[in-house]
Amino acid sequence: MPPSFNDPPKAITPQDVDAWLLTAKELWGVLQRKAALPWPRDECREAFTDMSALLQQAFEEVRVINEQLREIAQTAHDRSTQLMQHSRTSRALRESAPPSPEEIRKAESQLLAMFRGGNRHDRHTPGTEGVG
Repeated sequence: MPPSFNDPPKAITPQDVDAWLLTAKELWGVLQRKAALPWPRDECREAFTDMSALLQQAFEEVRVINEQLREIAQTAHDRSTQLMQHSRTSRALRESAPPSPEEIRKAESQLLAMFRGGNRHDRHTPGTEGVG
């Protein structure tokens, strides 16, 4: 029964392509042997030879395309891995515990102390030390 339009397409794996290429190469060998047989007419043998050459050219094109697709898939996999790592890092940062109230008070105290210390130095004008 042929697949319906509602069925999701089956993903073709590199192993599927390799198996298809191997089978096709074996069939190409059979055609080559048939083409080498003595035929009653030279035209038939020439036709088989031409078909064989055409088929070999198609195999080479499929091989090149398959290699390109593998490279594209590897690049996509690498980028996906990078994005997943970035996502994990971002999630970890978002999910990290907020500072405790004591840590917040300590940080605020340090800031206040810095500003208070800075304000004391700003109130003094040069040359007014000891005047009073």
